[in-house]
Amino acid sequence: MVTTFATGVAVGLAVAAPVGPITILCVRRTLNDGRRVGFAAGLGVALADSLYAAIAAFGLTAASAILVAQERWLAALSGAVFVGLGYGTEGEGFSGAALFVTGVFAGSCAWWALIVSGVGMVRGNLGEAALRKVDFGAGLVLIALGTLAAARALD
Repeated sequence: MVTTFATGVAVGLAVAAPVGPITILCVRRTLNDGRRVGFAAGLGVALADSLYAAIAAFGLTAASAILVAQERWLAALSGAVFVGLGYGTEGEGFSGAALFVTGVFAGSCAWWALIVSGVGMVRGNLGEAALRKVDFGAGLVLIALGTLAAARALD
């Protein structure tokens, strides 16, 4: 059972670690509103990661197939979850799946706590002008990523 939880934590960290629009939004929230708000945003992401893990771990393959078909990054997430399932929950039934999903949530939470803590430390050293520049830059990155996502969807 410890192996199942540890596998879930590793998958949670791996799923949460890639820097993308969600990370940028979380960093932006932390810089503008503080660590508590940034961590709350990260917990929301961890909950979503856990939902996807639960779909995979509890065998809701129809729902998983629909989600994977909608977004490419969900395919990568599902792949990571399935790898974790292959290593840890085989033959452990419901309790193993629940432990794995809990591990995914813990790993994802750990990642967001690390990000928010680091950004929170930097926040105190940035002046108002620097915060505005970071906020503007984050907005530009989000616009670019959103445009790219829309273009891919129309392909």
